[in-house]
Amino acid sequence: MNVSGRQRVIPFAAIVVFVMCAIAAFIIIVNAPPKYDTIFLLPLIFGFLSLIFLDVYQKMAKSITIAIFVSLMAVKNILTPLCMALSNGQFRAMVNTEDYMFYAVLLQIYETIAIFVVLHRKSTKIGAAVQERYVGCFDFNKKYIKTFRVFTLLLTIIVFGVVIRYPKLLAYISVGISGDKATNIQNTILRSEMRSTVPSMIYYLYSYCLNLLRWAFPISVIFSLYASKKGNERIKLLISFVSVIISAAITTDTVAVSLFIFLSLSFVLSRLYPSKSRLIIRASIFLVIGIGVLWISLKSFGNERMGHTTMDDAAQLLQAYFSGPENVAVALAIDSPFGLNEAIGNIFKFIPYIMYFFKEFISSNSLFNYTFWGRSGIESQIIPMISQGARCFSVVLAPLFIVIISNIAISSEIKAYQKNTLFDFTIFTIMGTCFSIATFMYSASLCIQLFFNYIFPIMIFAWISNKTSIGSN
Repeated sequence: MNVSGRQRVIPFAAIVVFVMCAIAAFIIIVNAPPKYDTIFLLPLIFGFLSLIFLDVYQKMAKSITIAIFVSLMAVKNILTPLCMALSNGQFRAMVNTEDYMFYAVLLQIYETIAIFVVLHRKSTKIGAAVQERYVGCFDFNKKYIKTFRVFTLLLTIIVFGVVIRYPKLLAYISVGISGDKATNIQNTILRSEMRSTVPSMIYYLYSYCLNLLRWAFPISVIFSLYASKKGNERIKLLISFVSVIISAAITTDTVAVSLFIFLSLSFVLSRLYPSKSRLIIRASIFLVIGIGVLWISLKSFGNERMGHTTMDDAAQLLQAYFSGPENVAVALAIDSPFGLNEAIGNIFKFIPYIMYFFKEFISSNSLFNYTFWGRSGIESQIIPMISQGARCFSVVLAPLFIVIISNIAISSEIKAYQKNTLFDFTIFTIMGTCFSIATFMYSASLCIQLFFNYIFPIMIFAWISNKTSIGSN
């Protein structure tokens, strides 16, 4: 049977990953401090799973979500353990995680197996959807796009109006990334002061509209240029891509959203301009890797400490954003039993505006931060999804949240392939991309917040645009 070149390359990539995992495991065994003597299992098991689930690697070049899942699993199981092994084992949590480390490693391996099983089961459907996907110009109505632009304008007016009245809210916005820890601390203090000096409803209205505007602005630009019959395709694509970069470069207290915006809208552009899709994907991957390396370097080895630090900061940073073994171990150290109060808090404290009626309820994330930081009141860390699942459903069913979210992500991508309308395709692409990243960076509760903060409002905007298009009867 003849096998295409691409089909031969993808399984070979799995073999390369296995070799990298074996090398990483050896480096970890040789260098890891005693506290981390079991983390070599993470790259080793990941390498073996890569050889077992070759069909997953075969779909990487075709599926956005599968490519994201495999890439982030590599970060969690190869890069993070390497940084941990090359550190001195120091961790800033208030609890001693050493006694829980082995169980945290086993739980993370369980998570990786669960994700591979989901990807394996969905790979056939992804392949069929790719073969049958809609190819050609997407259906749209310019009047719908005009209505969406009106929503974007209203968001802009609200944001600028609030800033004019409360100029200090400008401190809520940052541009780019910074390695200056003094500046980062100062920004955190300013944002904390804003919540106490600006009326709560104004503050949350502003933050909600601003974060939504970060999505609406580039979408409006992309739709408007795509719908225009005038102009060179390259120029339209360049302007669209720049608008995405601008929105992603503007960061707030939810830094991960910049990654969501950039990747999901880059994938939208790759489908809208199929002749330039390879260029868009390559440019996006290059920018993500480049900015990621720069970000980790600046955050870990800030200017004032360049050349005078260990790998501890890099290891802690990767674990904080991608739920590494230390954070899983902290979650295992929570001594409070799971109850109804926490179950309610895990849901309703993360739905915009409804959350204000559930302030007194506890959440898994609050308990996690209490265990992590003590009574400091800081809630900067996110409980790993696998740990939240273990708290809610027991260790046996710990991956349940992960299975649900990963299924939503892949199913959304399949629906995106099946849609030939501009709004529907864009919404499902955003949903698939965001949830595939959130599986590794967010808890299940924050996935609820992600949906209601960004995806659901865009759905509503699109629905109203289709029902009340400007200029129609």
